[in-house]
Amino acid sequence: MFISLQKEFACRLIAGPGSREYGAISCFVQFYARPRILFNIKKGVFYPVPKVDSSFLKIAIEDRTFTAGKNRISNGLYLTDEEKLFKIIRTCFGKRRKTILNSLYPVSGAASKEELSDRLKRAGVSPGRRPETISLEEFISLTKAL
Repeated sequence: MFISLQKEFACRLIAGPGSREYGAISCFVQFYARPRILFNIKKGVFYPVPKVDSSFLKIAIEDRTFTAGKNRISNGLYLTDEEKLFKIIRTCFGKRRKTILNSLYPVSGAASKEELSDRLKRAGVSPGRRPETISLEEFISLTKAL
């Protein structure tokens, strides 16, 4: 798919962990597709002239295969509960300034923060990290651990 979008929004779609633009929408889009900015378009080439620049994106939809009821995503990871993954991502980014431990504790079902901390560590995610530093693959690991 090829699409022209506001440059700032396009940057959010392609953003990776650790960048200021990275958020829930980045994870959602990148779960289903591989977005890539091909080039930027200056606002002056349009008439009437908009207030913002644009970007032209190529969005390659992932060819997802299903094996034994599990969704295989492009990097070889498997996920059985997409809804749970998206709930975790929304919860974490809804409380962006909190650590992952404090964001997830109320909805995790864990008996204590120590138990949740152990689950996070088993998933390979430090409990003190913030959501904007956690990759999609790590969110998938978290989903499995919770």
